[in-house]
Amino acid sequence: MSEHEKQAQELVAHGWPALADRMPELLSWLEDPNCTAYPVVADFLASVGAPIVPHLRETLAGRDDEVKGALIRSVLGELPRDAVAELGAELLRIARGWDVEDAHIDALDLLARHRIGDPAVLQRLIANKRSACETTLRELAEIEASLGE
Repeated sequence: MSEHEKQAQELVAHGWPALADRMPELLSWLEDPNCTAYPVVADFLASVGAPIVPHLRETLAGRDDEVKGALIRSVLGELPRDAVAELGAELLRIARGWDVEDAHIDALDLLARHRIGDPAVLQRLIANKRSACETTLRELAEIEASLGE
């Protein structure tokens, strides 16, 4: 067992709600999915269930797309639909954007899987993202072709 994993296990042993005030510390363990503490903390946060939802709003509204993506994939993806629905507005805001960590795709997937939000809005988002990707692929093909000239 690595030192990080041991530290994370000692931390989560305090349980919920004792750790509610230590959310920034818990979330910092989600910054690196390769860290051995990551699954310990992600599993713990997901196990808390609906009571954790209000504590995630600030992070989902923040600028750290890597942590947002980790939360969506590893924590929110494990919560029941009703708990996820409480964060529907935040997830839709993320889904409407673009980021290099693909948190926007993770948010859109979670909204669609749980049928949260207006299906027509989600369909438009999917169509817009698909169109943008197709445009990028055409541009990359043109750039690649110019290298052969």
